[in-house]
Amino acid sequence: MTAVLDAGVTGRTTISDAVVRRLATAALREVEGVRDNDQVSAQVLGHRVVLSTRFAVAYPQSVGAVTERVRQHLMDRVGAMTGLAVQRVDVRVARLVADGEQTRRVR
Repeated sequence: MTAVLDAGVTGRTTISDAVVRRLATAALREVEGVRDNDQVSAQVLGHRVVLSTRFAVAYPQSVGAVTERVRQHLMDRVGAMTGLAVQRVDVRVARLVADGEQTRRVR
């Protein structure tokens, strides 16, 4: 789905799910304690967004603290970058990764 933002006389801005997903993925990588096997999905519902994330947490970081930082950061950054309200951020922690341990992606 897409969001259409009415800019009045000057025109409209349309934001697709894919654009919101890429912005949210970039924002997720900014959060301390998140490791690089991240996945994000985004669903635009009018002027609202629902995000779903999957990532690894760096050990020995607090999983609860990292997930709270992720939720808050994604709500703030995606909202600021798109003008849309982030309604919900679902978080799935896939694994813990020790410092220096490489993460891998399965495709």
